[in-house]
Amino acid sequence: MNNLIKIVVTALLILVTVHPYINEQQVPGGLSEFRAMGLLPTIGLILLFFSAIAFYCRSLQRTLELITVENRTRKPK
Repeated sequence: MNNLIKIVVTALLILVTVHPYINEQQVPGGLSEFRAMGLLPTIGLILLFFSAIAFYCRSLQRTLELITVENRTRKPK
């Protein structure tokens, strides 16, 4: 169930990011800058964003692994 939620949220984020390229009559908003940047820089920015999140989550996991088992309130994974 947890993986399904992750897949759905990721798909929604991709849809929101790609929407400015699909919809020509978009009302200017926060995502209009992505359209001005172009497709390849936008994809690069998205990959950079998710990579930063992955490194942050890995850092949190390593920190939790350093805590002794009896002092943990959460599992590292």
